[in-house]
Amino acid sequence: MAKRSTPTSDALEILRRRVHEGMPRRFKKLEGARANEEIARKIQQLRIAANLTQGSLASLPAPSRWSSAAWRTRTAKVILW
Repeated sequence: MAKRSTPTSDALEILRRRVHEGMPRRFKKLEGARANEEIARKIQQLRIAANLTQGSLASLPAPSRWSSAAWRTRTAKVILW
């Protein structure tokens, strides 16, 4: 017999039980979405603090592939060592 959970009136808890309980892949996707949301909010905060619109931020020159790869390599060395 399945274990019964305690009754609740919390809507978020009810949704969590119905959608994610017993489904680790769904829960993993939810965690990924939460991480993406956190990053997006941080970018928005930094953009607003720099007084940039979304359009002006998009029009800034993007870093080259070489500089991005070099940054990732340096960052990885700092983290690993």
